Amino acid sequence: MSKRIVICSKEGRKVEKHLGHCNEYLLYVIDGKEVIEKRKLSEPEKVHGGVLKLMLEEKIDVVITCNLSSGVYNSLKERGIKVIIGVTGENEQVLNKYIAGELTSGSEEDFVHTYISHEHPTK
Repeated sequence: MSKRIVICSKEGRKVEKHLGHCNEYLLYVIDGKEVIEKRKLSEPEKVHGGVLKLMLEEKIDVVITCNLSSGVYNSLKERGIKVIIGVTGENEQVLNKYIAGELTSGSEEDFVHTYISHEHPTK
């Protein structure tokens, strides 16, 4: 049985530090220990629920990222999508760890963020 995995990336090389800032969603379809498909997904709509909508349309089983908001995290989990958080590193190394069963998720306390307002901080 195959699994559809998305790595939230920046420039296609590394796991992005925050799902909301990634500019590439890389899909890997895994069958056993073999990658049978790899492609970049279209960018989700920049609206509430855009990421969730894309993951549901693509029938994603697992999302791999570092940090994300509690709203997105909970929405994905509620729909049966496994979310692996606290992940850093090169995409291919992360994927290989996942396939080998060596990729572990960080704690929600450290990597899932709740925003009191919907305003994003400015630099």
